[in-house]
Amino acid sequence: DARLTPPASPPWTDVAAVPLAPPLAPEFTQQLEFRPLAGLPYQGRTEDVVCWVRMPEPEPVDAALALGMVDALWPATLVTLSEPRPMATLTFAASLLVDPATIDPAAPLLHRGRLVARREGYATETRELWTPDGRLAVFNTQVMVVIK
Repeated sequence: DARLTPPASPPWTDVAAVPLAPPLAPEFTQQLEFRPLAGLPYQGRTEDVVCWVRMPEPEPVDAALALGMVDALWPATLVTLSEPRPMATLTFAASLLVDPATIDPAAPLLHRGRLVARREGYATETRELWTPDGRLAVFNTQVMVVIK
């Protein structure tokens, strides 16, 4: 069976929250709480981005919030770079795999971003959002370009 499994992670309460803000992150990221585990930007190596993400003030999860949360983290490509570079998303496709109303609004979701391929400035990555009980809630594929 080729099913995905969630990344190993400590409880979210054991991981320190890290603020994200412009100019290194979009404005909307200030509305979320991030607790990164692996794959910080500009490390110059290949590593998955793994991070707990949640709304600090719980609100019902709908499709828009779930899709915003899967897109809120930095691209896995940034982990491979050693300095900031502008990037643009060329394609974005996402599947909601659970009814968002079944996601506990107070619980964080575990995000994993994986660099699948990169060539000549273009990168393909997948992103996943996992519920604390191990359900894959959102699966996302993006193609991005690193602007020189």
